[in-house]
Amino acid sequence: MPYTVDWYLPERIMRIQLSEELTIADAEQLSNISPTYINQGTAPVHVLIDALTVEKYPTQIAQLSKVVKSKVDLAHLGWVIYATRSPLLKFVFSTVTQIAMPNVRLRVYETLDEALAFLVDRDVTLVDLLPPPTIAPPR
Repeated sequence: MPYTVDWYLPERIMRIQLSEELTIADAEQLSNISPTYINQGTAPVHVLIDALTVEKYPTQIAQLSKVVKSKVDLAHLGWVIYATRSPLLKFVFSTVTQIAMPNVRLRVYETLDEALAFLVDRDVTLVDLLPPPTIAPPR
């Protein structure tokens, strides 16, 4: 399977784990699955996207933006956070996300630890629910 979707922290942090290859069809499926998780969670629901192992992915921003149109209530959505070390993938993800959801709160980090440290720093309701970060929160 090209991706898995589950709760990193039940009803608060949705996790999307991407595999080595991501297609436009995968992106479209994820955009259809995500609102169900987010709308069933307890606001604000954060989305943590682990793209650390992605090696092959579409770069057609216009085409991706068309299929990734969000059906998410932005009032229910917290932060969308990507973890990837690829500069091009950082650009593609952040550009497509901002086109699909213009007012989304978005961050991209190189590790999951950085992403989680940021979330704990920004959302005080997570402090008692997650283990303390092993690194200082990035700004």
